[in-house]
Amino acid sequence: NGSAAGIISNAFSSDDVDPGFFNLQITTPPAVALMTADQAFTIASWWYINDTGQAIAFARIDAVDPASPGFAYQWQLGIVSTIPRFLIGSGAALQVVSVAAGITTGAWHFIVAWHDPSANTISIQADLGTIASAAWADGTINANKAMCIGNNKFNDGVTNAWDGRIDATGVWYRVLTAAE
Repeated sequence: NGSAAGIISNAFSSDDVDPGFFNLQITTPPAVALMTADQAFTIASWWYINDTGQAIAFARIDAVDPASPGFAYQWQLGIVSTIPRFLIGSGAALQVVSVAAGITTGAWHFIVAWHDPSANTISIQADLGTIASAAWADGTINANKAMCIGNNKFNDGVTNAWDGRIDATGVWYRVLTAAE
């Protein structure tokens, strides 16, 4: 765990046996805007997966409700098997959107996901392929917890740890244009 060769520079590297992760607390403007209930945002990152299964690249969670843990997410970006997926939650409901085809292990992939409150959609795209979108008009939960990279961090426990590398990640507090 730590760093390894990335596509741009050194990448965050983790395995699901001994998960390494970063816990970033977003507390200063303009980053605090991501904590609002209906904020537009885009997250883009290079991923390299070593293994199939369920793993989380990024997550922002609020208080965990054991009866329905998905509702506690402000948002989550990860893979199920080899399918990249993006989840967003309002505290009362959630929506999931996934790309149509899986990504391969042992190779770099560019993943982009975004929330567009003006269009009432969430979307995800892998390797500049077909965009998958789903209707979503419920906004997001007003999370006050840290953004986790490489796992879900529920009550100081790690679940769904990333097995691979994450490099060159960006978060924008708007929906990017196709050219961007």
